[in-house]
Amino acid sequence: MRQKLEKEPLLSQARTSDRQTPLFLAAAHPDTSRAVQMIDLLMNNEAILGSRDLSKRHVLLYACHHGVEWEVVQCLWKWNAAKGGGIIKWSHCDEGTNSSLVLACQGGHTRLALRLLDEIDVEEYARQNDPFHVLEAAISTDDEIHAMAIAEHPKVIDGFQARDHFRYKGFCGSFLSHTVSTCTEAAIRHNMSELLVLMNGLNHEKVCKAAWHFTHRLVIRSDDREPIKPVILGIADTFLSDWRWSQSKIYLLVRQHGSKPEMASPKLQSHLLVRLPDGPFRCVIEFLTPRSFQDAARDCGLLSSCACIDSVFGNCPWHMYSPKANDYNV
Repeated sequence: MRQKLEKEPLLSQARTSDRQTPLFLAAAHPDTSRAVQMIDLLMNNEAILGSRDLSKRHVLLYACHHGVEWEVVQCLWKWNAAKGGGIIKWSHCDEGTNSSLVLACQGGHTRLALRLLDEIDVEEYARQNDPFHVLEAAISTDDEIHAMAIAEHPKVIDGFQARDHFRYKGFCGSFLSHTVSTCTEAAIRHNMSELLVLMNGLNHEKVCKAAWHFTHRLVIRSDDREPIKPVILGIADTFLSDWRWSQSKIYLLVRQHGSKPEMASPKLQSHLLVRLPDGPFRCVIEFLTPRSFQDAARDCGLLSSCACIDSVFGNCPWHMYSPKANDYNV
């Protein structure tokens, strides 16, 4: 290569049919030390660092897509600094709006992806490196071990536990396309039960809600897909039991305490809920659970609205649901 470049320096700017330059091919070379040597040689012979191929990927995006070693990434950033900076950035994306970090996750390159997560400020570059976009990219590989490794990274965990997604710089509504709920749906779609258990531990409130809605849609609309694992269905069912408890707990507690003379005042002991026989009291509790909730799997469509009576009054959280629009209203 050195001899050819001495004879024809412009070879460093040649392109393949996909508009890839020799710099792309050098960066993706399987031998890391040779890759670094070739990058240095090409850059010393006027190679263009910011050149992009047909997929709108520059050399950093291309290298991360191929899962290179960290030394190659460092070499590229060294030359970026030598050229004044700004030629390659963590915010740069290809035509599919995939950043270097997302491409590494999509390719199943766990070690590189974790190192990129360490280096990149996901709040500063949230539009391109949102933790949930990163996790969804890892889930798309259908490799649960890889997805688990990404989900266990502290920056992804922080995303799950953050109460306010709007803290990310540059956030606007149109970019809320990756959320806790969309990651939950992706994990269920790939039947990743261990990952869902981890996610449920990080944010039970949102994960179990999304799991309940999505599993019921799958049961109603798909007959030939792989059976959903019992662990996943168990997480989904906790949303229903949690909601029912939230609706009835005050009445159950009134009855429980009112039935104990040593704990209840005379006024509480005379309360109607305390004096009711078990049968009528059970009917009262069942009445507190709207029929539309029991039939949600039958009525719930892909749209975020329904025709049940509760939705008329804006009180239908199980039907008026969209994983993108409602995820941070919890």
